Amino acid sequence: MKKLTILMTLFFLAPLANANEDTLKVNTLKSLYKNCVAYEVNRDSDSCYEALYKVSSPELKLALILASGFEAQEGMLCTDINLWDSVDPIFDTQITFTNMHDGRVLTRFGYGGKVSYSLSCNHHSCMVTDIFNRNDISFVQDANQNCYP
Repeated sequence: MKKLTILMTLFFLAPLANANEDTLKVNTLKSLYKNCVAYEVNRDSDSCYEALYKVSSPELKLALILASGFEAQEGMLCTDINLWDSVDPIFDTQITFTNMHDGRVLTRFGYGGKVSYSLSCNHHSCMVTDIFNRNDISFVQDANQNCYP
């Protein structure tokens, strides 16, 4: 009977754990975009990526450094992954976040753009591990393949 009680408890708690993690993921991205909009309104263009860097995993941080280093050295972009899925985004647009079945979070913008994120979470916070553009191309893979001078 004790084993059955434990199994039933685990069965009912597992969806709650996933719901909490899904909420953490969405809240992490909401905070990221809130900070990005605030930085963009103040015309501090690098700060959106600084906000991303603060919530990035070590692998994503390395890819961000690689891409920005390439741009500084070569004077051109080596990847077309963009947080806003646009080179000229509208910052006051509606942004919606949807948890996907594969664990990613899809971010949709009122002007039709979309980006998805993979995140890794512990009990209290999440880190962004990768960004995927509308064609499902990974920023980390793209930077590692194309951002060497």
